[in-house]
Amino acid sequence: MSHEVAQALATYGAGLDTMMDLLDQLERLSRAQREASRTHDLVALQRHGDERDRVTALVVALEADLAPWRRRLSAARDEAATLPGFPSIASRHAQVRALVARVLGTDESSLGALRDAEAARRFHAQAVETGEQTLAAYRRVVSPTRHTPALIDTDA
Repeated sequence: MSHEVAQALATYGAGLDTMMDLLDQLERLSRAQREASRTHDLVALQRHGDERDRVTALVVALEADLAPWRRRLSAARDEAATLPGFPSIASRHAQVRALVARVLGTDESSLGALRDAEAARRFHAQAVETGEQTLAAYRRVVSPTRHTPALIDTDA
C-alpha cells in the first residue's frame, strides 16, 4: 500500500503545481479585469473575461482529475503523513487555498466596481433624460407653437 500512497502523493503534488500555475494566471486576469472595470475599458474587460473563462475551465477539469487522488490520500492520511514529500504537499495545498481566496476577493472587488459603474451609467442616463425633458419644456415656453388659422378665427 505504501507504494500506492507514494504514487498518489507524487501525482497529487504535480497536480497542485499545475493548479498553482493556473490560479496564478487567474489571479493576474482577475486583477486585469478589475482594472478594466475601474477604467471602463469594456474591450479589455471582454478580452480578459474570455481568457479567464478558458483558464477557469482548465482549473475545473484539473480539480476533477485531482479529486480521486485527494480522496486516496485522505483515506490513507496517517500513512501519507509519514512519507518525505507530505509536508511539501500539505504546504502547496494550503497555498492553493490561499490563491483561491485571493482570486475570489479580487473578483468581489471587480463586481463592486462594475456595480458602481452601472449605477453611474444609470445616473448619467437619467440626467440626460431629465435634461432633455427640461429643454423641451423651455422650448415650449420660449418659442410657442405658431397658431395656425382655423375655420373660424376667434382672435380677431
